[in-house]
Amino acid sequence: MNVRIQVPREQVKRYLGYPAGATVKPRIEDRLEELWPLATSLLDPRGVYRIVSKEEVADSNMPDPSDVTGIAVCTIGSGLVVESADRAESGQYLASLIFDAFGSAAAEATADIFSKVICNEASKLGLFAQRRISPGYGVWDTCNQKAFLALLPVDSVGVSLTTGQMMRPRKSVSFAVRFLDEPDENTSKGCAHCTMKNCEYRTEEVI
Repeated sequence: MNVRIQVPREQVKRYLGYPAGATVKPRIEDRLEELWPLATSLLDPRGVYRIVSKEEVADSNMPDPSDVTGIAVCTIGSGLVVESADRAESGQYLASLIFDAFGSAAAEATADIFSKVICNEASKLGLFAQRRISPGYGVWDTCNQKAFLALLPVDSVGVSLTTGQMMRPRKSVSFAVRFLDEPDENTSKGCAHCTMKNCEYRTEEVI
């Protein structure tokens, strides 16, 4: 499933080491503006998702699985990773860092789209979607990545694993979303509270 994304400029700056509201050096602002069109052209955001049962995710050792769970893997492709590596090899270190930061922000934006799709699937079932969790974060060890990705048709989006269970392309995200019968403090608040106003999967008007 291919998607359209908008990469937040502030997120790219954050990955470059500038917290929200920080002043970015003019040289970096100018370089970011110059490289933005090429970075955008190298994006190939896509992913797959499924709605699965508690039994299906058991082998992945997902912590505290719910009876129904949304799972997904998404990627932006390898274009930005290759470009970043090529720039570094030729000594263009600032450009390399910008392409890498852009790729990280783009991967998160892609994951946000699929999170929203899964959230909408939960809503259709009369359930409440929690925030996404990923192998490698918290108590969910990266060693479970292989078993988790086995639940998804990852070949269809060109995602694979290294021997160390890291995803290729590098700018890829895998995650699970618990579906609950009742909302809690970790439950998504839905489209009306989402900042992605131009998301093609929006189902509610912005308040």
